[in-house]
Amino acid sequence: MKEENRETGNMCEGGKIGEKEKETIESRVPRGSLLEEEEEEEEEEEEEKEEEEEEEEEALRESNKTGWKMSE
Repeated sequence: MKEENRETGNMCEGGKIGEKEKETIESRVPRGSLLEEEEEEEEEEEEEKEEEEEEEEEALRESNKTGWKMSE
């Protein structure tokens, strides 16, 4: 029995994507190139955020140290 895949509108058996459809989907995106670029960009953004957070924490620690020294 064939069912219609609601997302793609394709007819496929048992709700599974057929081999031909898999090949079509895979051929739309070059293997790994776009995904790798996106992942690298996300990793770089995360690293930048972590560095900024570390710098802010370090600045806060330094201001706390100087604040304690001033009050003594």
